[in-house]
Amino acid sequence: MRQAPNFKVEKFRVAGPPRENYGSFLVPYQVAAAPQVLLRVLAGAGGGWDHVSVGVQGQSRTPTWEEMEFVRGLFFRDDECVMQLSVPRDQHINLHAGVLHLWRPQTAAELAAERAAWAAAGEPWAFADHLAAPGPIPRPPAELV
Repeated sequence: MRQAPNFKVEKFRVAGPPRENYGSFLVPYQVAAAPQVLLRVLAGAGGGWDHVSVGVQGQSRTPTWEEMEFVRGLFFRDDECVMQLSVPRDQHINLHAGVLHLWRPQTAAELAAERAAWAAAGEPWAFADHLAAPGPIPRPPAELV
């Protein structure tokens, strides 16, 4: 995820700790002559993952590819591999129809920093002691992407 404070998103914050990448945001988005929409964005981290969920305010449709890429650019660096996951059908959880999600596994250094932040705040680590970074996301061959 981008370094905090992330000034690209701070002006859109509606809830959450100021100057952090995490919280709730209402992000305006407009393409050419199309009407502007507001994207509802929830961003957080935990359990070794950065996570951003995106929905369209006041509409029941899912966000478009262009809207998801716009949000990706706000919250993640261009050199990061970010993904949408499709888990086995018997593990589907759909609490909010019309919402899509972006995921990025955290690195070992990010996990160590997160754990240190919990300790500095006097909070017990909420995740298993064996939580480890999965390593870089493998990429398919270039001719396939």
